[in-house]
Order: sequence, then C-alpha cells, then structure tokens
Amino acid sequence: MFLLKFVDFKNINQLISSGFAKEIDHKKDVFYEFMKNENIDWRRIMYLFSLQFLRIIRKNEDSGALKLPKILIVDDSILEKSGKKIEYIGMVFNHCTHTYTLGMKILTLGFWDGKSFAPIDFSIHNEPGKNKNRDLKDKELLQQFSKKRDINSPGYLRTLEISVDKIENAI
Repeated sequence: MFLLKFVDFKNINQLISSGFAKEIDHKKDVFYEFMKNENIDWRRIMYLFSLQFLRIIRKNEDSGALKLPKILIVDDSILEKSGKKIEYIGMVFNHCTHTYTLGMKILTLGFWDGKSFAPIDFSIHNEPGKNKNRDLKDKELLQQFSKKRDINSPGYLRTLEISVDKIENAI
C-alpha cells in the first residue's frame, strides 16, 4: 500500500494490472477490504512507517555533511473526487484556483530534514459550506454512503476529526 507512490501507481487497480501482479497472491478486493476496515489504525501505521524511514535515513546520514535545519511541515491538499455518494464528501475551496471542487482535504504533517520528507500523520477534512450542508443538495446528502462504526475503533475516531477545523487539528 505504501509503495504505490514509489512505483508510480495512482491506485490499486494500476498495481493489479501491472507486471507486479504476479508477485501478489491477492486480487484488488483484498486491498480495498483492508483499506476500509475501521479497526486498522492508519495513524499508528503511518507513524511507525515514518519512524522506520527516518531510522534508515539517519543511519545513512553523512556525519560530516552540512547540518541542514530540521522542520515540521503542515500541508493541506485537495483530494478531488467525482462521486457525490462518497461518505462525507462535499465542496471544498481551492485556494490556488479560487474555485470550489468536489472532494475533501487531506492535512499532512511531515518531517523535513533538508534532504528527505517523511509524512508523520494525516487527517481528512471536509468544509461545512455556507448552509452547513457541504454545499450539496439535501437529496445528495441523503444518498451518501454512511457506515456505523464501533465507537472504540480507530476508524470512528478518524470520523470525529473530519469536520474539525484544519488549523485546530494541526495544532
């Protein structure tokens, strides 16, 4: 899952359709089931992945090299979508084009050591819109997918932060 971007695949379907598929004993449904499992703690997986990545970087670091500043970066990017039936989807404002786009925003916290960037955490957010309906019609909101989640699951905790202000969440 984490290697998709490193091998230049945009989604699981591209992975399954590629030459790498013969190395994988599963079909794409296994990956999708894994991704939507509410009991998978994506926050912890991302954190552990980042720690491992940073350990490798540090181990291979040139001790005599120029000491570059180490900083945390907070970035919000738009996840454009085309389906209005996606859970929590809505119109979000694109500050670059000054337009509204159907989708969500992903807020990423990353660590930059001057050479490498490692994502440490992320959260997905929507925007309430002018009428607190994410700028969708009532009928569109009723047709959106919704899932009941166990209140003790990591997936439930993630849904609680979807409508939290990004600045507040970053802090």
